[in-house]
Amino acid sequence: MFTAACRRAARFTCPLLRQNSSGTPVSAGTFIVINSKGWILTAKHLVPEDSAGSAVFG
Repeated sequence: MFTAACRRAARFTCPLLRQNSSGTPVSAGTFIVINSKGWILTAKHLVPEDSAGSAVFG
């Protein structure tokens, strides 16, 4: 049961690598897409408090 749940969750879990303006990685983690509008859910430490706007995930 747990293995099946992990396989199902893996289809919705995506890597996240945040970089500064010079291209240096500053944090890494994962996120999941939670609705058809593209809203994501991730850990607080991956997104700075002063950030706003949108991002493009490839």
